[in-house]
Amino acid sequence: MINIIRRVSLVASLVFMPVLALSAHAQSNFQITPPPIAAPDFEAGKVDDKVGLTYISMSGQGMSLTGFGADFIRRKAITDAFAWDWQAGMFKLDGKLSGKNMSLFSLPLSLNIEYQPLKTPTSSAILFAGGNYSMSSVTVDKAVLYIGGTYWDLNLDIITHGWQIGGQYTAQLSDFKLSPFVMIQSESGTVKTSYGALNQGSSSIPTFTTTSYGLDLLYIPWNVTLSSVLQEAAKSGSNSSVKTTLFTLNYTF
Repeated sequence: MINIIRRVSLVASLVFMPVLALSAHAQSNFQITPPPIAAPDFEAGKVDDKVGLTYISMSGQGMSLTGFGADFIRRKAITDAFAWDWQAGMFKLDGKLSGKNMSLFSLPLSLNIEYQPLKTPTSSAILFAGGNYSMSSVTVDKAVLYIGGTYWDLNLDIITHGWQIGGQYTAQLSDFKLSPFVMIQSESGTVKTSYGALNQGSSSIPTFTTTSYGLDLLYIPWNVTLSSVLQEAAKSGSNSSVKTTLFTLNYTF
């Protein structure tokens, strides 16, 4: 009789445990994008480097995260009209998902071509387009209930990639430069799910769009920029929308 009960418990655990895990696995459309432009304008041969420290707040259905990160941008101007740039960042967030402790670690990368159609002593404009790639790791503590009453952590390894396009306009006001910008990203990818000793394999992340609106305020004498960015990753498949707010302090050299 005891053996029969054990077998029934084992079968029940194999049936119900993946269902519980998949319900937590649904949210995988995470995207963190710091301000994309190294400096408000450029000229042939100029190299701009910018480092930034960022505070992040992220929220979605049943989810709330906060954290910090850093990023680096390098831009090389080919001519007075064209330049290319690359950007890399590292971000760590912690919070709650459906009442469970959750952590998110993300490494976003991007590469852009920039076009400068306008440059005067008091204003400039830059259009940019390119590709992006992101690696993220998510852990949700005790998210999966084993039939015997033991809770296992849920782990997600997420890779997304896609394209981005946007523009920035800059106006100089005395010792300051004010630069509003907008960016649109289209992403898709894969997510690998595991919990406890079980690897549930990989599944695809449906294409989703992230729209970013931001504002840079550069204090020219110090080359210091304060940036604020609002981002929203649109709902896709079983993923609900995710809203992200970033505040970044940058230094350009």
